[in-house]
Amino acid sequence: MKKFSIFLLIILIFPLMLFGCTSSKSVSDSLSEVTKIYFSGTDSKSNIVASISVGEREEPYKLDGYNNKTCGFSLINVDFGQKIVEDDLEVKIIINENESDLILFFNPVTNSYMADLGYELNPEDKVFIIYANYQIEFENVSQFFVVDYMKALKIGESNLEEEIKKLTVNGNFNGEVYLKILTEKSSSFNKLFWAYTIIDREGNENNVVIDVDDENIIFKN
Repeated sequence: MKKFSIFLLIILIFPLMLFGCTSSKSVSDSLSEVTKIYFSGTDSKSNIVASISVGEREEPYKLDGYNNKTCGFSLINVDFGQKIVEDDLEVKIIINENESDLILFFNPVTNSYMADLGYELNPEDKVFIIYANYQIEFENVSQFFVVDYMKALKIGESNLEEEIKKLTVNGNFNGEVYLKILTEKSSSFNKLFWAYTIIDREGNENNVVIDVDDENIIFKN
């Protein structure tokens, strides 16, 4: 009976010896932030610029070259063209006819008001924000992108292949990846780009900027 127990123990341990150390982390497993859906917001009575970036990002959020567990986000950004008197704005948000209150916080870096819903909106959601005389209607413009987020990830990875190889040791990628939407302010945020970024553990960055309307590389370093 004792010999049988030892034999059984060997059988159980042997697969762990073979497979227990093979959980390598590739660059595609190291996404610290990825925007999947992008809503653009407009108000018929004003020239405000508004957007909602939707996707997943790490928690806690740190640009340190390490990838942590991710959670859903829907980051709202509203630029009124000026700072309203209050730093915090209480607005009404309507999602598929469900109305609730939301606080937008002023960000002095971007000169705009921001809030995160803390989860991912769906591509087909109908979203409105109402504040004072403003009524902002959002549309999922990423549905019209020629380059969706999955294609952008592949293009970014392909263009930074050499840099990624340098950071990969024994099948493990020693860095983190970000995919965000960039906007061109000079055209009132009408022109959009994908920004694919890898960050190593010393804080060094490599970037690829991709046009959402085609596969053209706008910038690479």
